[in-house]
Amino acid sequence: MTDDITKMDWSALEYISGGIIVYQGAGKSNILFVSSRMLSILECPSEEAFREKYGKNLADATYPEDRAYVGNVIKKSFLNQTYTYIRIAFRIYTFTGKIKTIETFITRRDDIYVVAAVDDAHTYVATEDRQLAFRHFIEDGESNGLSYMDPEYKAYAVWNLTKNLPCTVAEGLSYLTSDQLRTYTYDVHCNFLISLLKKDENRMKAMGYGRENLIKMYKNGVSIAPIELSYQLKGGWINVRTDFYMMEDPNSGDIFLKIQNRNFINQNAYEKLFENSVKEIYDSVILIDIEADSILFVDNKKDKSIKKNQYDLNQSFDFICQKMGTRDINSKDDLVKFLKERSSSTDKFRWEYENNGKYYVVTVAPAFYRDNVYSVGIKDITQQIIERAAREKEDYRNKTIMAALASEYVSVFEVDLPEHHISVLKIYEQSKGLLDIINKGNYENARDAMMKWGVVPEDIPEFKEKTEVDYMKARLQKEDSYSFIYKSQNERYVELKIVRADEVKEGEPKHVIIGYADRDASHREKMAKQEELIHALEQAKSANAAKTNFLSNMSHDIRTPMNAIIGFTDIALKHNDDIETMRDYLKKISLASDQLLSLINDVLDMSKIESGKWELQEEAVSIESSKDNYESIFTSSAGKKGVKFTVETINIQHNTVICDRKCIDRILMNIISNSIKFTEEGGHVSLTIKEEDTHEAGTMLYTFTIKDNGIGMSEEFLKKIFSPFERERTSTASHQQGTGLGMAIVKNLVERINGQIHIESKQGEGTTTTVILPLKVADEELVKENASKQGAEALLTGGNASSGAMTLEGKRILLVDDMDINREIATVILKEQKIVVTPAEDGQQAIEIFKDNPAGFDAILMDVQMPVMDGYDATREIRKLDIPEAKTVPIVAMTANAFAEDRARAIESGMNDHISKPIDVSQLFRILMKYTL
Repeated sequence: MTDDITKMDWSALEYISGGIIVYQGAGKSNILFVSSRMLSILECPSEEAFREKYGKNLADATYPEDRAYVGNVIKKSFLNQTYTYIRIAFRIYTFTGKIKTIETFITRRDDIYVVAAVDDAHTYVATEDRQLAFRHFIEDGESNGLSYMDPEYKAYAVWNLTKNLPCTVAEGLSYLTSDQLRTYTYDVHCNFLISLLKKDENRMKAMGYGRENLIKMYKNGVSIAPIELSYQLKGGWINVRTDFYMMEDPNSGDIFLKIQNRNFINQNAYEKLFENSVKEIYDSVILIDIEADSILFVDNKKDKSIKKNQYDLNQSFDFICQKMGTRDINSKDDLVKFLKERSSSTDKFRWEYENNGKYYVVTVAPAFYRDNVYSVGIKDITQQIIERAAREKEDYRNKTIMAALASEYVSVFEVDLPEHHISVLKIYEQSKGLLDIINKGNYENARDAMMKWGVVPEDIPEFKEKTEVDYMKARLQKEDSYSFIYKSQNERYVELKIVRADEVKEGEPKHVIIGYADRDASHREKMAKQEELIHALEQAKSANAAKTNFLSNMSHDIRTPMNAIIGFTDIALKHNDDIETMRDYLKKISLASDQLLSLINDVLDMSKIESGKWELQEEAVSIESSKDNYESIFTSSAGKKGVKFTVETINIQHNTVICDRKCIDRILMNIISNSIKFTEEGGHVSLTIKEEDTHEAGTMLYTFTIKDNGIGMSEEFLKKIFSPFERERTSTASHQQGTGLGMAIVKNLVERINGQIHIESKQGEGTTTTVILPLKVADEELVKENASKQGAEALLTGGNASSGAMTLEGKRILLVDDMDINREIATVILKEQKIVVTPAEDGQQAIEIFKDNPAGFDAILMDVQMPVMDGYDATREIRKLDIPEAKTVPIVAMTANAFAEDRARAIESGMNDHISKPIDVSQLFRILMKYTL
């Protein structure tokens, strides 16, 4: 029949609620089927994993402390039966190492077992205490707290009264054969005992203890039923006292009977045995005979207050209630009722109470040697309560710690420091290969194995030091916990946290919890941030050093042209009668001024770029014209150094582009100036402009290559050439001046117009700088406009323009500036073009002059910072005048306020345009032409 069962298709069990396991045999069992729901309950990834882990011994899934209990219940429940059913709750280890409580229903047919399980922790918690009591009831030879009984007074049989089946049979029935034992039900046993009784009164008395009567007695609240009978056995007559103890299985609801007996001696011997036994257990003992209304004896070790005349039950009533800790007994009848009820119920016979800070336990039980006699035992358990509370508090703390660690840490262990013992609370799947070593319990061996297989060699010294028992004791005397990070052999960072598990903080810790958590991502992020901070600190130090060098260089570089300006001015004044000498000095003063202005512009431009205030001003620009300008400007300056400068264009198909001319000029002129500056006499500097298709409509790619065979740069300096204030040599060493801002400005400007810059250099061989810029191609109208504008500029600078003669001669300008020298310089520049100039010293004066003759001016050049009224307010007031010309007259700011926000403020106040000082003459004339011609 078994063979047929093992060949069955069990797949239909998938549709039954709960998890299902079917196995054959006990202990090392053969797994026939496991449902997906059971895999889920056990947190097992697959059936193959389940069979590999539990296939050899299914009991491995049971929590160690519950294994014996589960095994005994199954064994006793299925003893001598071919088919039965039990219900039991217990704890398990899941596949991942968690502890979970399940409720199971187990059936058996021959040697095939079917286990149905559901998660039901609530049921387990609710019945845990009753299960423990029931477990003791079945397994313990001492019943219901009557630990004072005769050592020979033992159980020889336990029956399931509800199912009328035997559970355990002791040596007391050893004369029965094994076949008889299989069918030895309680009814059979009861009939057998009755057959041994010869006296009718004994037979009638015994028949009252049949199975159905016992069940009724239990349901009516009687859990202990004693009887004394005389049996006739083969060896003769024997007087026996038999006690029937009953308890309900909290899982199945079945009523179980445990029978205990011993040979009947005589009443006085029993009384003496009873008295001597209870005296050894309790601090105070009261033996009450409720039928005689008396106290038979009192052994009150700690309280001698009771007197002999109080042995009368009525007179001792208050004393008894006080010793029992009862508050709801008002009469002797209440006391009698209380004693009977308590002694007949397994869950009421024992209780605890508190009085004036002391805790007592009271046990009530019937004296087995005579009816209507009850014993009351009282014991001081204050110390046990304190210790229990401490244990519970510590257990709660440990559970809290373990729960917190278990939720975050992949492996958790408990270590008993005095015993050097380790136990597993939770373990990472990949670490389970160490379980054999860890489960042996020796902490040092387990730690050494973890170090050997899980820690990189360079981190072993720290790991070993901080996990030494002495180190943990010393450290955790001062702290609740500590942790550190180490690298595992799979190159991941792991945090090891050690927490003191003892609630009491005085003295050395005895227990610690150790948790392992993967911290690879967070630790690498932390290290990256630390590296960023270190790098930022190094950069800040480097920048501070560079700025210090910059200030030192600037001090030198500014003083050099200032010294030239002051010195040559003083010399020129002394030679004012020598025109040629004065002219030479004035040229040198002009060069020094240009040099000083260049230094100042570099600093201002870098400030504008870093603050995001550099605004692109796009216009139409001719590539060929720019080429000619670069050639004209740098051929002369390079020639003075004995350096050859050449310009070449390649494949220029679109001559006019839309860009910020000043921006591109600044980029290229800075690079070309550096190449000429650092190329020795006899050297060569070249500029190549090449056009390439970008495959983007309306945009071409222009590559500007500046190449020299000068002194070159080191690889180290190339790495920081674009950092502000960086110079490879000081001006003193190289005889060259500069702020160290030029290439930083170039890099920022190139990126501002979406370009790229690359530098290749080698010391002693030269430098090649490549700038690649995507530029929009101008349409035909812009090309014509650009040609016209360039013609005008050529005319003003002395060239010829194909568009015809253009002049500012006769134009009338109102020049507003509070500085005499500024008005004088501007007046000279304007009068050279035969422009009529009317001066004004502040904004208020300018308004009055304009009001007197509004039609008399073609444009107004307006300073900004002036006393009485500044240029912004003056412009607003002019625009408000009720004069037609006030709305149309061009007003141009001419100021040293050169930033983008200054231009924006000028336009906002009502001005038409903006020119920064020092005055760019070409720009000034171009703007005047724009608004007056």
